[in-house]
Amino acid sequence: MFLKSSIRTLADGFWGAHSKLSLHNSRFKGIHRDETCYIFANGGSLKYYDIDSLPRKLTFCCSFSLIDKRMQNFQPEYNFFTDSYLLYPFLFNTYPFVQKLQKNEFSEILRSIIQDNPNTHHFCNITNYYASRKFKNLSYFHHYGVRTGKGYDLSSNFSTCGSALEVMVGAARYMGIENVYLFGCDYLYDRPQLGHFYADYVPFTGEPMPEYLQKMKTVFEGINVKVVRPKDRSSTCFDSVTYEDHFGLEPMYRHNFELIDESILYQMRVAHKKLQIQMEPF
Repeated sequence: MFLKSSIRTLADGFWGAHSKLSLHNSRFKGIHRDETCYIFANGGSLKYYDIDSLPRKLTFCCSFSLIDKRMQNFQPEYNFFTDSYLLYPFLFNTYPFVQKLQKNEFSEILRSIIQDNPNTHHFCNITNYYASRKFKNLSYFHHYGVRTGKGYDLSSNFSTCGSALEVMVGAARYMGIENVYLFGCDYLYDRPQLGHFYADYVPFTGEPMPEYLQKMKTVFEGINVKVVRPKDRSSTCFDSVTYEDHFGLEPMYRHNFELIDESILYQMRVAHKKLQIQMEPF
């Protein structure tokens, strides 16, 4: 425990010395005041609807969103890489059955997302700085040692970093967004839908996650959020609308290979074999 605490303290000091990089994000404060935006997570529900037919709005996405050809057509304004140390050629795999340093099998996919989408402004955790500093369309955020989970100042102590959804909602608040529609946020249903849009398997229903739902209620305070859900799913903890009734989209399941280039799926399956990402249930 002492060693872990010491390493954390050293890391906080090291990355704290880079905090000036986040000051550039002050230009985003209130930039979209009172606007409405779409926020896309990576949930498997996105396989069931033609999101390319949605009306265009200010759009946030995250992680692997932009390997989806439909999202590329959408040309989102902002994309977020939320985890630490993910863009380097090697990573320490913290999965309980691994716990070792490995070649990072998906870092090139993430780097290509930045390079191939120059009209999208990307944000990533400051810990990725030395793997990404060549990119001009990229900004950095970090908690800089303040881990309250309540700070959403992109130019300083951004502690709203518990999950990709928390990061995107925190950034939306910083930018002055008033109304948010959440797509592919499948853990917000009363019974979560498990599986990502890029996975090789059909999404399935999991057990209720009351602690997560309660946490997200706190995260959403101060901003109007609507969960977009399939008509056959419920989300009683949050305001919600359906793909069918609100957007006029009918379900039509599409496999991942219909949405993503096969060369990318091959790389992701290699990463899955090393338990770095999940393409099949573990």
